[in-house]
Amino acid sequence: NPLTIAIYNEFEAIAIQIVRHVDTPEKLNSKINEDNWTALHFAAEKNMHKLIKNLIEKEALILGDRNGATPIHIAVKSGHIESTQALIHNMPNKKDELNKRLNTGETPLMIAAHNGHHEIVKQLCNDCDVNIKNKLGETAIMIAIKYAHLESIRALIPISDERITNKDGDSFIDLIFQMGLL
Repeated sequence: NPLTIAIYNEFEAIAIQIVRHVDTPEKLNSKINEDNWTALHFAAEKNMHKLIKNLIEKEALILGDRNGATPIHIAVKSGHIESTQALIHNMPNKKDELNKRLNTGETPLMIAAHNGHHEIVKQLCNDCDVNIKNKLGETAIMIAIKYAHLESIRALIPISDERITNKDGDSFIDLIFQMGLL
């Protein structure tokens, strides 16, 4: 597949030209590897934010891979601010997409909080549900606290519900004190 080769070799300009000449969106949504990634997943991984915009404009779908990861999960995990922004600003059904979970229950915000990508945490906060719990009963702020990512914690405190507790019955306020962060 020429598009896959262009993305894999990081020839973004060539990939954009290929996308512009695709006649049906179905060609953009084909699964490329055993993980069921599409061109949009690879563009997110390679931080090709201009290509992401072009793919979405040509009606590439935001699909989950075999682990439930959508391109936004991939961009966030990689810490790619530009790709994350391109996805947030161009994807249809933004709030639904930003609240999608991996098979393990993590949302893109939780992944950003776990990895300490505080700029991405700030980007995602306004458009997603910050109080969703993963399968361990943790919210994004609880994850940021667990890994002591202070900038992420600061961004999440004003918008997180202090009444929500994890499986141990601890709120994020309890966790802040337990971790000695105050």
